[in-house]
Amino acid sequence: MKKGRIISIIEARRAGHSAKELISFFENPKSTVYGMIKAFDKGGKTERATHSTRSDKVRTKRFIAGLKRSIDTHPANC
Repeated sequence: MKKGRIISIIEARRAGHSAKELISFFENPKSTVYGMIKAFDKGGKTERATHSTRSDKVRTKRFIAGLKRSIDTHPANC
C-alpha cells in the first residue's frame, strides 16, 4: 500500500471516523484497515518494525577460510 494512502487512513481515524467508514471510503480490505488501526492505536506508529541482524551468524576468519576452501574444492556444488 502506498504511503499516502496509509497517512490518509490514519488521519481519517484521528478525525474520528470508524473503521467501517474507512473501509468503504478507501475501498481497502478489512484486514488491512483493521491491522493499521490496531498498530496505530497500540503504539501510534504505522511503520514496520526494524529488523536486527542475527546474533548467531558465524563470520570468523576461520569459517570464511574453510568456506573458500570448500568452494575451491567442489565448485560444481555451488
